[in-house]
Amino acid sequence: MNKLLSLCMIARDEEKVIRRCLESVQGLVDEIIVVDTGSMDSTKEIALEFTDKVFDFTWVNDFSAAKNEAIRKATSKWILILDADEYVQPDKHEELREMLMSEDHTKPKSFILPIFNILNQSKSGNYVESFAARIINNHPDVYFYRPIHEQVIYAHGEIPTPRYSFSIFHTGYTKETKEAKNKSERNLSIFTAMGKQKKFEEYDYYTLGNEYDGLQDYKKALYYYKRADTKRTYNQAFIIHCKFKIISISALLGYFKEAIQMNEECLTRWPQYVDFHYLKGNFYEHFGMYENALQTYKHCISLANQNSKDGNNYWLLTPAYGSIKPYKKMLSLHIRMHNYQETVSDLIKLIELKCDELTHLYLLIQLLSKTDGPETIIGFLDKLLPENEPANQLRLFQASLLAAHSALSKYYYEKCMASGILNESTYHIQYAILTNNKKGFIELMSSNSLSDISSKYNNHLVALASMAWHDKHLLDSSKSVDSSLIDACRKMIDGNSDQIKFNSQEDLQQIGELLADLFKYGYYEAYDYIIQLLPDQFKVLANSLGNYFYSQGHLELALDYYDTLIQKDELSAQGYENIAQLYLNQGDSTGALEFLKKAIELSPKNIPLYIQTLSLLDDPSEKQIYKRLFMDHLPEHKGVPIIRHLLA
Repeated sequence: MNKLLSLCMIARDEEKVIRRCLESVQGLVDEIIVVDTGSMDSTKEIALEFTDKVFDFTWVNDFSAAKNEAIRKATSKWILILDADEYVQPDKHEELREMLMSEDHTKPKSFILPIFNILNQSKSGNYVESFAARIINNHPDVYFYRPIHEQVIYAHGEIPTPRYSFSIFHTGYTKETKEAKNKSERNLSIFTAMGKQKKFEEYDYYTLGNEYDGLQDYKKALYYYKRADTKRTYNQAFIIHCKFKIISISALLGYFKEAIQMNEECLTRWPQYVDFHYLKGNFYEHFGMYENALQTYKHCISLANQNSKDGNNYWLLTPAYGSIKPYKKMLSLHIRMHNYQETVSDLIKLIELKCDELTHLYLLIQLLSKTDGPETIIGFLDKLLPENEPANQLRLFQASLLAAHSALSKYYYEKCMASGILNESTYHIQYAILTNNKKGFIELMSSNSLSDISSKYNNHLVALASMAWHDKHLLDSSKSVDSSLIDACRKMIDGNSDQIKFNSQEDLQQIGELLADLFKYGYYEAYDYIIQLLPDQFKVLANSLGNYFYSQGHLELALDYYDTLIQKDELSAQGYENIAQLYLNQGDSTGALEFLKKAIELSPKNIPLYIQTLSLLDDPSEKQIYKRLFMDHLPEHKGVPIIRHLLA
C-alpha cells in the first residue's frame, strides 16, 4: 500500500451535495471510492468527474453492508469515511496527512473526529457537535457493524479510538434536507426490520430515540432513551448524550421532578460540561428563581472561559451553552429586572459573539437613545460594528428602523443608498412612514415592486400610513382585498367605529400592533384618535398597550394604563405580575406581594408567581394557604427538588 489515504463513501441520489463533499477533499486524499446504492439522479455522473472508482451496490437495508463494500475496495493505508452530505474543513489537510504518516497503519485503530451537525436552515449557523470514528486503518478485521447508525469494530477485541481535531460539517439533518430525503421514514423501516430479527441493543434504542426526537414524537423518544439507559451502558460513550436527551425531553413534557433529579446526577458525574449547568439555569428560571438562574448562567460562562484558557473541552453538544445561550438568558432576565447597565453589557457581548439576531442591535440602540445623542451612538456603534462594511450598514439601518430612531435611520439610510445595498421595498416604505414622507410612500406603493413584502405585513404598513396621515385613499394600495385590518381602518377614518366588528383575538392583536407602531413612529394624534374611537375595546387594548410599554421601558405610560385598569378591576394577570416585578426591582417585597397574590388569583397555573410569593411571605398561615393553592393547581410538581424547601 503506497497510498496514504482513501475516501470511501456510499451515496444515493445526492446530486445536490456530493460535489461539495468531493471538492472539499481535493489535496487531502489519494483516491476516492464511491459506492452507489441505486441513484436515479446524476450522483454517479458527478462522482465520475472526480474518480473512476464508482461502483454499484444493491441496497439491502443495511448501511454497514454498503460501507464495508466501499472499504474493501480501498488501496491506501488509511481510510476516511464521509457521507455525501458532509464536507471537511478547508485547512489542516497537510497536518492530518503528516499525523497519519507517523502512525502505524498495520495495527487496528480508528480516529474519532468532531462532526458539526448544522441544524434548522442550512445557513442559520446553528449546530450541534458530535463525534464519530471517521478515519480507520485499512485492515481486513476492521469493519462496520449494525444496519443503521453503524459503528467501527475490530473482530478480535477492542480498537483504540483516539480523538483528533479535524472538523467535518454535516448538513443531512437540516429540516429542508430531511424533508427532501425522508430520512426518518427510511431509518425507521430499518429499525422495524431489526426489531423483527430481535437484534436490538441499548445503543439501538438510543438511536431509535433520536429518530423519534427528530420527528417531534417526544413521548416515544423518551421511552426509547430510557430503554437505552441501563446499568450495562453506564460507561458507554453514548450514555451522556442519552441522559441529556432524557433530561431535556422530560422537562419539555412537564416531568420536572425526574428531569431535575437526573440533571443533578449528571452534574455530579460530569461537572466539566456546561450543558448540564445550562439546563439547571433553565430549571431555576422556569420556577421563577431568577437570581439563582442568573448565577447559574454566569457560572456557565465562567466555566467555559476557564476551560478554554486551559485548552479543555467544556461542552457536550455545542459551545453555545457556554456563551451565546447563557448570555441570551441573562439578557431576558436583566430586561425583566430593568437592570440597564447589565442589559447593555449583555447586548454588546452578544453582538461581539456574532449573534446575528437583529433584535439585539435594535434593543441596544433603543437603550442608548435614552441617555445619548445620535453622534455619540453612531460613534459607539461604529466601534462595535464598523460601518465601512456594507453588511453592517444594512443591519444598523434595519435596527434603527425597528427602534424608530429618525436621526440614526436617516444617517444609515444615506450610507446604504450610497453603497447600493438597500434593495428591499419594505425598508424604503418603513423609512417613508418614519420620516413623514407621504409622497414617497405613495410613489413606492404604486411602483409594483412589492413582491418581497408578505400580504399581512403589507396590510400593516398600509394601515399604519393611512391612520398616520388620516387618508382613506391610501388603503387602496393594500395587496389584500379581504383584510379585517384594512376594513377596520377604513371605518375608523370615516368615524364609524360602531360598525367595526372584531371577529377574533387576532383582529384585536393587529389593532394593538398598529397602535404600538403609531406611538413608536411619533404619530400621537392618530394613536389617541383610535383609542378614543374604540371605547368598547379599551380593556383588551389597554392591557396590551400597558404590557407593550412596560416591555419597552416606558414605565410611566405602562403604569398609567395599569392604574386605569385597576380602578375598573380589568387589569390582566400579566399586568399585576409586571407591577409586582417593579416593586421587587425597587426592593419593596411588601408592595410586590399584593400584586403577586392578585396575579395568582387570575392565573392560578403560573408557577413562578407561587415561588416568588412563597419566598417573600413571612406569615406561616399565609404560606400554608399558597402551598395548598400550588398543590391544588399544580400537583404534578410535588417533590421537585429545587422548590421542595418552599413547599415543606
